[in-house]
Amino acid sequence: MNNLELSELSLKDGFIGLIQKETINRLYNNIFFIVKNVKIYPLEVEVYYFKEGEYEDNSVHQNERQQNNINHFYIHRFGKGKNDKYKGHAGIDFVWSKENNLYYTWLLRSVIIKKNNQSDTFIGPMKVLQAIKDWTCLSFEDLETETLSFEYELNNNEKYPVFTSERIGLTDSVDKKYRVETLRFIIAKDYANCKYKQKSNPVINFYKKVYQVGAESKETCLSQCKLYLNYIPKKIKEM
Repeated sequence: MNNLELSELSLKDGFIGLIQKETINRLYNNIFFIVKNVKIYPLEVEVYYFKEGEYEDNSVHQNERQQNNINHFYIHRFGKGKNDKYKGHAGIDFVWSKENNLYYTWLLRSVIIKKNNQSDTFIGPMKVLQAIKDWTCLSFEDLETETLSFEYELNNNEKYPVFTSERIGLTDSVDKKYRVETLRFIIAKDYANCKYKQKSNPVINFYKKVYQVGAESKETCLSQCKLYLNYIPKKIKEM
């Protein structure tokens, strides 16, 4: 099995599985966003999706800018109005929604940014927002009105697995059935050197599933865990 097939072993059935599959495929195929002359490569994203009667995830801000606004950024605000005050500890989302009353975005938790011959990695939502602002030389307001495009590096032969986990930092005010969904996605590129929060469990869960279905030997799972984590977790040793 290739890394895409391995990444899709834990897909859920039904609607949420389609969202997971779409996100995994986009990251696996090296998606990047373009604003001005800056390229933004997502490494770690969280999916936020709300549509009444279909999937009512109450962690979604439901801001006007999160609906029918594809190819734009949404910077986190206190209210649902498109011009409401920005949050003090804001993050930045890429909007996928193409219709009214569908709120569908990626929170960019970690990215690689490239401009001309320069490149750097940024880990954590607030650092990502500040870096995008600095590298594009755009204000928050201009970032949200700028139309982005996205492309894929299809000629890139580096095809890494995509790890998944529950999203980070959701409070008890969010319905538990949404809190526990695996809607955080991390491409394994340079994983060992990136200081992600809650870094071990996505790798552990990935290789436990890979081993359980017989897709890889225990020895391969052990070596891959060491590659990505710089150690072999006890849960993997005891499989």
